[in-house]
Amino acid sequence: RDKQPRLFNFVFEHKNKQKLGQLLNLYQPQAVLHTSGMYPGEVCNTAMVYPLAQHPTNKNGIIVFDLRYSPDDLLTLSAEDIIERLYTPAAELGEGIERIPLKTIHINKCPVVAPLNTLDEASEKRIKLDRNQHQEHLEVLQQATGLKEKLNRVFSHNSFAEENDPDRSLYSGGFFSPNDRQRMEQIRQLNPQELSTAGFNFEDPRIPEMLFRYRARNYPDTLNKEEQQRWDAYRRQRFTTKQTDTDLDYEGFIAAVDEQLLNTQLSENQKAMLNELKVWGEDITQGLKL
Repeated sequence: RDKQPRLFNFVFEHKNKQKLGQLLNLYQPQAVLHTSGMYPGEVCNTAMVYPLAQHPTNKNGIIVFDLRYSPDDLLTLSAEDIIERLYTPAAELGEGIERIPLKTIHINKCPVVAPLNTLDEASEKRIKLDRNQHQEHLEVLQQATGLKEKLNRVFSHNSFAEENDPDRSLYSGGFFSPNDRQRMEQIRQLNPQELSTAGFNFEDPRIPEMLFRYRARNYPDTLNKEEQQRWDAYRRQRFTTKQTDTDLDYEGFIAAVDEQLLNTQLSENQKAMLNELKVWGEDITQGLKL
């Protein structure tokens, strides 16, 4: 705002979906500048991109191509091959195989998008933008056919297994209805004992289990014998079973703490905290008789 007030005002005025939709017009697409943490710092987190299609499952998503790269692979590879390159971790891609430089700009998340005329010659050099090369890539994309259909298949693909656990599916199972939100407000007004006896007719099937775990975590004294057994069974399962590669079971937890304790740069206070954390985990598992 202080150094580039005109640019700041432009971005601020174009933060809404209507203005961004005009810049990312899919009916008369034009190359634009996109600044985002998705791009490396060596190019000032900025790329010249070309809008290709609307995301098939998210109307607020515009799929764009980074014109720094050749579009040959995008045009020649099958949708299945592109999916593999998009969703396979970079470390697992074969030698010499690169990701397809597709990005999704979410117009409901205030992205920084600007027309090309905001870029002067000095800025082009700073972000290492070769306009002639970018123009060549742009012309190839403009002449391509069938690209929207291919992208629709690519981005309709769901690379994640269906999640049934209510905690894990919190952000993937849709929004809660107004009626359920009202009932949640009522829950917050109840004391622990009232929570254990109150009845709610929730519309969303995730909420009853979420409410039970809320009680178990915060008010364990309100659990009856059957509920305590149910809660312990759930905790045993979480401590002993990894549902994904990023999960941490009890053995992984202890190994992670021990690894940290090997750090010779730790202060005595940090070592004491790690040891307390280890004891805390041991106490829980002994209580569960693992």
